[in-house]
Amino acid sequence: MQILIIDDGLPDSVKFYRTYGVLPWIEKGSGGSIRFDFKRSVDVREIDFYHYDVVIPEKYYMPHIYQFIIFAKQAGCKVWIDDDDARLNIPKGNRGRKFYLIEENRKRVQKALQLADLITVTTPALKKMYRGYNSNIHVVPNAWNDYRLAISEPKPQNKPARILWRGHDTHDPDLADVQKPLTDIYRRRAEFDFRFIGHSPAYIDLQPQEEIAAVNIGGYFSLMKQLSGDFLFVPLVDHEFNKAKSNIALIEALLSGMPAIAPISMPEFDRPGVIRYKGNADIPKVFSRIAQGQYNKEEIVKEGQDWLEEVRLSKVNELRVKAIETMWKKELEKAEP
Repeated sequence: MQILIIDDGLPDSVKFYRTYGVLPWIEKGSGGSIRFDFKRSVDVREIDFYHYDVVIPEKYYMPHIYQFIIFAKQAGCKVWIDDDDARLNIPKGNRGRKFYLIEENRKRVQKALQLADLITVTTPALKKMYRGYNSNIHVVPNAWNDYRLAISEPKPQNKPARILWRGHDTHDPDLADVQKPLTDIYRRRAEFDFRFIGHSPAYIDLQPQEEIAAVNIGGYFSLMKQLSGDFLFVPLVDHEFNKAKSNIALIEALLSGMPAIAPISMPEFDRPGVIRYKGNADIPKVFSRIAQGQYNKEEIVKEGQDWLEEVRLSKVNELRVKAIETMWKKELEKAEP
């Protein structure tokens, strides 16, 4: 089976977790019966669709990528859409909202979902949002690459406790949502040592060593381990878009030997290895317990790392293979005497 990924050429963490960082391992595990080809192209005329059985269009919601779906279907190819965001439910404050408020763009997303022969998503909540458009939707959670990435042993808590945050400017609303408690906690310099990776809150005047520039995904995991963080703070605004998001942050925290601190309203963070808070009034209480050493960091991490075994890439890719097989199920049923 030949599967083509239409690659937009821009490296990001989503592709690491959903396409180029995970799909080639299916090929290795299948002995070559499933083969993947990556092509960077913006012109449908450059692709010989008849050479492929399945096409995966990255960023399927863009006008020029949507054309690949049309041409692939006309050539008899199956179309596999993979998504990790609730594109039809973008909240206020998210920079992508303007794009999806344009009716033409929303209709393109809806039509692409309807045309797909297979849709894989990261969470049950996202599957629920999309199920009105397609009947063949499968949840394939994000995973850690156990072929390459080792799990770090948790270390005793530093003094002051080192708190990490990671993300980019799309998380500005999440940072703004915790402005009051985070500003107050940051001032407790004897108790906490903050590091913001990739972006930082505009409302705090950080020290130079507290702001760390974004690095490519290849160096990201090494950086996380080098920082020797104690806890990863994951504030998220309570709305449906965030509730449909995956728990990549938790996976990364546990791989690096840290628990995550996340709101109780996020279903994907209802996992071992997470310290959960009810709301902003609860955040200072959680951090005070950290400062007083009331959490057994190493025990929490160990429990979370046991859960990580459920989301090993070598295991999760088995779900992908089963999902791939469903694209031909109807044809096989019709062919049966």
